[in-house]
Amino acid sequence: LKDYDLIINLSQSLSDRLSLLLKALIKVKYSNYKSHNNISSHDLMYHFSYLIILFTGCLDNLAWILNYIYQLEFSLYNKTKISVRLQKQNKKSKDEQPFYQKLKFANTDISNYLLSDKVSSLIDCIYPIRDTLQHREFIKPLFVDNKINRHILFELPKEVKSELETAFSIDDFGFEQEISSLMGRDFYDIYGFSIRLHSKFIDIIDSTFKKVIISQISKLSKSEQAESEKNKINCFNNPLGTLKLGSSIPY
Repeated sequence: LKDYDLIINLSQSLSDRLSLLLKALIKVKYSNYKSHNNISSHDLMYHFSYLIILFTGCLDNLAWILNYIYQLEFSLYNKTKISVRLQKQNKKSKDEQPFYQKLKFANTDISNYLLSDKVSSLIDCIYPIRDTLQHREFIKPLFVDNKINRHILFELPKEVKSELETAFSIDDFGFEQEISSLMGRDFYDIYGFSIRLHSKFIDIIDSTFKKVIISQISKLSKSEQAESEKNKINCFNNPLGTLKLGSSIPY
């Protein structure tokens, strides 16, 4: 396989990011249940911000692995690298983007899966948060007091809601309808948002690699396919060693 060493390095990088993603999620959970004050809110912002950077890093990583497995002719080392992205680019329809056009020719099943309504909305809801964290007005906490404790919510960009609503119930992602309506901005329970996103995100990574394995097995000779059957269950359950993190996480 051409670029084999690079594919292995990219796969290991994805594995590392997935491991760190789990740690960041646990930190978000821990920070979310602490007594809330200005210090704890900054801790929660820190861990959530890192979580989002890891989410988008994994997606970028996945796009590059697909590029080199299917030899889509983009490169990490020249100007074509700007075209390798799973999120929507500008106002162009995603299926018209160069990366998806070439991926569809190489593996229609994977391209259709990544462009499906639910998967596409999950991918596209993450990047506006990253852009806010890196380039724009930073996310802001809102303390909500009730009779039992002090609750903390975070304002996220309006694009998050508009993307998720195309395929999901926004309430499933920790959206606080009453407060958001009152404030005229979009507020979320950040831990509820994080665990839901993580669960769906792991499914995307896992499902994509299962499709890669199917496509690669189909290219083997009959004797090679027979040999691969011996390891089929292990490959399908855990194609990169850490892709089933979501199944055992202590939510």
